[in-house]
Amino acid sequence: HYRIVYPAKHQFLGDLFEKLLNKGFKQNEGQFFTPTPITRFIWDSLPLEKVIHNKDKYNLPRVIDYACGAGHFLTEGVEAINAYFSHINNPDLVKNNSWVENNIYGIEKDYRLARVSKVSMFMNGAGGSNIIFGDGLENYPEKSIDKNSFDILVANPPYAVKAFKSHLKLKNNDFELLKYVSSDGSEIETLFVERIAQLVKPKGVSAVVLPSSILSNNSNSSYIAAREQLLKYFYIHSIVCFGSKTFGSTGTNTVVLFLEKRDEPPIREKIVEDSANLILNSLNVAEWEDKEIKAEYLKQIEVENDIYNILIDENKNIEDLKVNDYFKNYFVEYEKSKQKRKLDIRQYIKNREFEKI
Repeated sequence: HYRIVYPAKHQFLGDLFEKLLNKGFKQNEGQFFTPTPITRFIWDSLPLEKVIHNKDKYNLPRVIDYACGAGHFLTEGVEAINAYFSHINNPDLVKNNSWVENNIYGIEKDYRLARVSKVSMFMNGAGGSNIIFGDGLENYPEKSIDKNSFDILVANPPYAVKAFKSHLKLKNNDFELLKYVSSDGSEIETLFVERIAQLVKPKGVSAVVLPSSILSNNSNSSYIAAREQLLKYFYIHSIVCFGSKTFGSTGTNTVVLFLEKRDEPPIREKIVEDSANLILNSLNVAEWEDKEIKAEYLKQIEVENDIYNILIDENKNIEDLKVNDYFKNYFVEYEKSKQKRKLDIRQYIKNREFEKI
């Protein structure tokens, strides 16, 4: 006879599901199943001890995959967390997988895959986990999926979905990056980058598979804004690059970003914003951190402090900046810009510099 329900994750089931899915499901709309060795590698690379062990107590982490597909990341996650508690000789905290009911969440937009994920979790001994048929970009507060509420996020979200914006129907959420996406744009992965920052708690961790273009595309403003989101909200601990053969059904090069959300409050972004305002509106940068930020920035753009102060000091002639290689491009851009009607050249350059600082 054959056994199909196990009390814990079983290799036979993982192999079976992967073969069935690769043959039986047409992978479209940016959906590509994550090979089990990669999901295992990602979980082995996450700092579970840091997330779980808090001083003298252990916390069962809340985990989400917001594009869970067939549930590979979640079954591996349950196994990894159970293995950690066995390793520290405290298996009773995860006995019978009863803990998954309040801690393991998956969202999947494809109804067939959502059902497959539920079955997979059940057959692997984690039937109490929460698999939601819905949009991974949406909040579901009634189902405990809300902002800043997860310790760990792991996912391989969709990408390159043509004209997705016209089909996006969100009731409980909105995105800063949506304004950068054109009506026929396909870069849905940029919204999933912003979604990481929404869902993960301060000091929480995430590992997300993304097309490598998220790090290199300079022709599309939504990719640039997505990178700004990553730098605003996360420490980037590691970037793992995969070749074009990693996902058999697509030739896209991919990366895994291992991220840790910055602690807050205070929100680091606001502190830097205050520093940028001070630098651009005063010659008296007294605080040590403001001084350090300014010095590092000037070093990066290779501009002397005295030259930069021409921009800051309203009493100095802004035209004197034209002779500087760094600033002369601003004058050219200003002449072409529609903002010329609204802003004088000094304010235009200050606005652009604020964005860079």
